[in-house]
Parts: sequence; C-alpha cells; structure tokens
Amino acid sequence: MKKSLLVLLATALLALPTMAQTERTDFAPAKSVTFSQVTPFNMTTRTGETINMQNLLSQGKTIIIDLSCCWCGPCWSFHQTGTLEYLHENYGAPGTDEFFIIWGEIEGSNTDAQITGTSTSSNNSGYTQGDWTNGGTVPYAIVDDASLSSRFDLYEGYVPTIFMIFPNGYYRDITSEIRSSTNPATAAAAVYAVKDNYPQAGVAPTVTINGPASAIVGAPATFSADIISVDPITSYDWSFNSGNPATASTATATTSWNTTGTYEIVLAVTNTTGTTYDTTTINVIEWGDTMYYDNGIYASSIGTGGGDIYWGAKFEASTLANRNYLTDVMIYVGEGYSGAYDLQIYQGGNDAPQTLLASQTSNFTTNDEDQWNTIHIYNTVALDPTKTLWVVFHTSSITYPAVGCDYTGNPNGSLVSMDGVEWMTIQQAASTLDYTWMIRAITSNNEPALACAIDGPTYTRTNVPTTYTANGPSTASYSWTIAGGTPATATGSSVTVTWANGGNYSITLTATNNGETATDAIDVEVEQCDAITSLPVSLNLNNGLGCWTAYAVDPSNNDLFGIQAMSDGSVAFVFSSYNDATDYNQYLITPELNVNTNIKLSFDYAILSSYSTSEQFSIRYSTTGNNISDFTNVVDDVNATAHSFTQYEATIPSNAKYIAINYYSEWAYYLGLKNITLSATNAIDDVKANVAIYPNPANDMLNVVAEGVKSIEIIDATGRVV
Repeated sequence: MKKSLLVLLATALLALPTMAQTERTDFAPAKSVTFSQVTPFNMTTRTGETINMQNLLSQGKTIIIDLSCCWCGPCWSFHQTGTLEYLHENYGAPGTDEFFIIWGEIEGSNTDAQITGTSTSSNNSGYTQGDWTNGGTVPYAIVDDASLSSRFDLYEGYVPTIFMIFPNGYYRDITSEIRSSTNPATAAAAVYAVKDNYPQAGVAPTVTINGPASAIVGAPATFSADIISVDPITSYDWSFNSGNPATASTATATTSWNTTGTYEIVLAVTNTTGTTYDTTTINVIEWGDTMYYDNGIYASSIGTGGGDIYWGAKFEASTLANRNYLTDVMIYVGEGYSGAYDLQIYQGGNDAPQTLLASQTSNFTTNDEDQWNTIHIYNTVALDPTKTLWVVFHTSSITYPAVGCDYTGNPNGSLVSMDGVEWMTIQQAASTLDYTWMIRAITSNNEPALACAIDGPTYTRTNVPTTYTANGPSTASYSWTIAGGTPATATGSSVTVTWANGGNYSITLTATNNGETATDAIDVEVEQCDAITSLPVSLNLNNGLGCWTAYAVDPSNNDLFGIQAMSDGSVAFVFSSYNDATDYNQYLITPELNVNTNIKLSFDYAILSSYSTSEQFSIRYSTTGNNISDFTNVVDDVNATAHSFTQYEATIPSNAKYIAINYYSEWAYYLGLKNITLSATNAIDDVKANVAIYPNPANDMLNVVAEGVKSIEIIDATGRVV
C-alpha cells in the first residue's frame, strides 16, 4: 500500500513531525502484482566486495533485496524473524543456490555505526534499532547505499520494501509474501512459490484491469490495464456486460450503463504466445442517491504518522435539491489502518464547517484488504437545501487514515485540517500531495426508518466481563436479551456481560423510539477458560495466548503488541510503544487462579531495540477480577536494561486471583517476554510495609515502629534469630 506523510502545511497551521522515509506497517497480500525491469548495476558491500548484478542474473539466480533503514522499527521486527537468513541458508549458496540475498540501507546520512548497532544517537539521522550484522554473523550481503532506491521505479518511498529480481531483469515487490508470517520457514515458502511467476519470452501476458469500482448511471467510465508481456501484444478484447458500447478492442476503453446494478467486465489480452483474461465488476448507481467526488480507484493513504488529522468533503447547497435526509456515509479504509474513525456531519460554512448535526464513532478492522465501509447515521439528519453539507472524519492515533484517489478536479473533495478549525485543500497543505478523498454521502427523500446495531466483540472467554454498546438514536430506549449470560436481560445503551460456560450464544438488542421498534442480533463465541487449580503451568506462545489476555489502555496500541518470532527460532510476547499513543500502559494477564499457594512467576525478558535507555514493567495482582482497575497490588517495579534475554522471578501471594505483567514505559519501544511460567513456591510473602528502625546502626538497643505488621523477626548476619 502506498501512503504519504503529511509534512508541510500553510502558515496558519502548525508544522508536523517529519521522517526521512515513511514506514510501511501493512503486509497483507497484494490484490495485483506489478512488474517492471531494472537495469543491472554493481553494488559494493560494507566490507568492500563487489556485487555484479548482471553476472548473478546471467547465472540464472534470483536476487532478493531488502530496502531498509537502521532507524526503522518495522524493518527491525522483520530482521529479527531470521527470514533472510533462512532464505540464504536454504536457497542461497549453502542450499540450492537459486537466490542471492542483499540487505540494503538506503538512508542518505547513515553511518556504519548504525549498521553495527554502536551508534548512540537518538535522531533519525543517527539512530539505530540494533546490530544489523548480528555480531558480524549474518550470511547475506549488506550494502550501504542511498542510491539503491532510485534504481527501482516501483519503489514508493517506504521501508521496508523488498523486491525480487528475476533472471531476465524483471522485478516485483514481494514485501507482502516475505512478511506474511513471522515463521521463517513459512515466509520463505511464500517467497519461493512466486519465484517462477514473472514475464518471460514464450509466455502469455499478465493482465490487471484498472478502472473505477463504481459509476453513475449514464456517466462515462474509462478502463485500462497493467499488462506485462515480453512477446508483442496482438489484440485487446473488452466485454462490458450491459454496457454502451458492450465491447472494445483498444488498450483503453470507455463505456457507460443506463441502469443501476453490478456488472461484469472482462478483458482478454493476446500476445504471440497466448491469451490471458482478467475480470472485475463495477457498481452503477444513481447520482440522486449518492454524492461524491472520487473515481473509486485507490491511490494513496495520507496521515501525520499518528497525530490529529481531519479530512472531509464539502457539498454545495445547490447539490442538495430534492435531498431531504442524509442516511449513510461511505468511507474507504486502507489496509492495515484499523481503529476508531470519528464521523462528524455539519451544515453551513464555506471555509470551515459551521453547525454540527450528528457525530458518531466507528471502529474498523481492515487486516485483510482495502475496503469500503458504510456507516449508518442513527440520529435523523434532515438536510437544509440552502446550506453547504460537510462530511468530516477525524482520527488522533492512526498513522495513515485518509484514503484518496488521484485528484479528480473538484477542491471540495480534498479538504484537510489539523485542528478541525482551519481548513484547506490537501494540495495547499502539501504541494506534493494531489488527491481526492474517498468519502461518499448517501441521501434519501424519505425519513429513514428506525435502526439499531450492536457494537462489541463476537469472541470472548468465560468469566471475562465483555461490554456491548447500542448504536442507534440518542432518543431511543434499548433493551437487551443475552442467552446464557449474566445478566440475562438489561436496559440502557450498553451492557457488560459474563458467561460462565463456553459455547455459542446470541445477544438481541431492541430499540424503541416514538412507537417504532427495531432489532439487531449477533452471535458470540465464548471460549471455555477454567481457573488454574494446579501448578506449574507455562504459556506456550507457539499456540498463541490461549486463555491469557493482552490489553492496551489506549486501543491504538492493540495492534502493536503480540507474539513475534525471534532470530534464534524462539517466540516471544512483545510489548511495543512504537506509536503516537496517549497511554502506553499494556497488560498481559493470567487466567483466573485458584491454587491456594504462593506462586512464583518467572519469565525471560529483553529490550528488543538498541536504545541505551531502559524499559519499565511492574508485576501486579488482583484478588477480585481482571479489570485493569482491579490490579491495585504491586509486587515489583522493574527498570529493565538487558538487551539479551534475562531471567526474572517474582513471588505472588496465595490470595492472588489474577496476575498481570504491566508494561508502561516508552523509552526503548520494544520489550520481549518468553518462557513464562507459573509454579508453586514455599517462599514467604515479601510485603512492603511502613517500618521505621532506629538507631541504625545499633549497638545494644534497637527500636522498631511498624504499621500493619502482625509479628517481626530480626535475624543477624549469621542467620540467628535475635
């Protein structure tokens, strides 16, 4: 996915943070593959050897080159998986000798100290995540050359970007494949699977249709295609179901549709070897139903890297004739940019929105693909045809939330603000960005019927309080029916439920407003998580978290922590503050405990970056529930400085019902835990109390004042009780 960091605004706005490169954090499989050709060139490794690309390709080798920066967190996470080492050992010279692996540092101001992890600078120009040579043991080539990125015309300006160069000089982006798993063997298998899929002489062309995903009845829609063919193209054959015209025989074709509906489009491209087909669909709608400025073709995701950004579209009053109500809003959400999107509807105002009519927040999960999302507006929005309509979105923690197509010509579809007060076009804010937002307003002549929806997880575990919220008009009353849960029924705009037994259960919501009713229902899968009654037990991270719970106080951190593979083949649970969140508190919480003995919690921890600063975590326990507010008992606060995995142990009293490891600093960005075990111990509880001892040192008399202590034993240096 392409994205752009908004780094320059008009003087009325504050400057935004900048980075040398924008980072790529989404790695779901691409929906189409683009090839290009690279002109072979020579490279020099950091140890002085020459890499002759032409010679390698002439030998039939496939080259994999990772374009990275030493300061880049996602690059470092990928480095730690050991996938490049695995590819080298199995498919490089020590293995089948099919691949040649290169890691390339492309930051212009980079130093060798950054590559070896010895740099102590905290600035991007000098900062490093760690030792990229693994103590000089990495088996693949390392090239420090800022010009590498300019050699590849498919490079879009983010790191890491990983290309596969085929023996005939064609290449493609394989970042999705190589990062499809943190398991090196799995990722390598995904890479190996595409090594023979590239344009070659004597092979039919590759074809991908380009065109709008939607169109207006009667309006022209133009289509083209990305075509790669070594052999000459001999024909293009377009077929537009119910289109006018229905066929075309040129590389680019234009058609239109007279009625609404979803229609199939087929393109057959033939070269001297064979024919390849590609198929897509288009949704044809009436302009009277939907207002928008975009062309339906994703181009880029824009953002500030995690700070506040407002973006939206303004529709002139003249376009609102015969449009009585705004019922829904569509927004295109980019792949990997999950989180809370605040929708705000205004009327009035030319330079900035004026009167707020409605607002609501939607949480989107977009792990698999770029996609349109439709937001139903539950409070009735009656439109005034004499005033402008503003449809505005806002986020404060998502890195690149604003999705745009290439600019379509109307500045009203390209509005942006950093504070929600002063507005301008994206072109005015940053001259290099020229996009139209993919935002659409759906209207109706009739007042929409009452509707409601349940917002909440469809998966939870036994005895875990889980909250569900009603989406609907603020004037409505709500009632809940929860199968198998406690409570079984409830009223109000939200309900918190627990289930004692695992299984599949339904939740039904009924909304009532002005004599009208509406219902919604969801099914919830509840996993059986019984209390731990015997020790020892270990958390097997190879099988996920099981009945343990990971939780971030700031939801924008929820997609940052998780299980990752380490370079030694082990796996660890990694806390991360590599984000502009407002609260870095994160918790890893045990299942319920019922063991009637003191508990020894042990694990190995390490800072997973090269920062010389420390990280902090605490060990907490609860005697009641597993809500964050329940963990009031602190056993230990740890200032972690180790960069290699170091064992830690803490003793937890027998009355603990849940234990939590609480990560709460942001200094080194990553803290990894592994070999997490709970075992029984006969150790005496170590409880901190308010104790005063005087005089200290003492010769013959010692005074002890203590609060809340039942008894005291004093032991001398020889171990005798005195």
